[in-house]
Amino acid sequence: METQPFQRILYGLSGSFRPGKVWETAKPLMDRLWEVIRKEQLPTEGINHWLYSGGGQIFVGVEMRPGSNDPTDLEKRTVRMEKSVSWKHHGSFSDITKGHQILQDEIRRSGHRQGELSLEIYGHVQDDDPLSEMQIIVEIG
Repeated sequence: METQPFQRILYGLSGSFRPGKVWETAKPLMDRLWEVIRKEQLPTEGINHWLYSGGGQIFVGVEMRPGSNDPTDLEKRTVRMEKSVSWKHHGSFSDITKGHQILQDEIRRSGHRQGELSLEIYGHVQDDDPLSEMQIIVEIG
């Protein structure tokens, strides 16, 4: 299992979710985030990031294009993981739990423990769901 440091600066919105109810929190946050982006015509990279942290916290955000100003209506979050592992999921987003399980199994087999942070990067969304792509990055200790 290859581990690597990870860092990214994101801008977005945060909230709390109940177990099994992530979508009910994240979807309205994403809708509000993209409403701000469109209204302010913010230059983003266009890729959605969902950051999970302890205690049922979620932050949904995007990267700004290099050289753009910090948006005032969004939270700035620097995501840092000293050690992380990643998994690239191809296919339906409804199957993403399988990707998380594969990563968790790999972390256990390697003797590491999962850290507090987990990041889902939703890229290359296709109309044909099986062609969609997403990356899961998990902090390890």
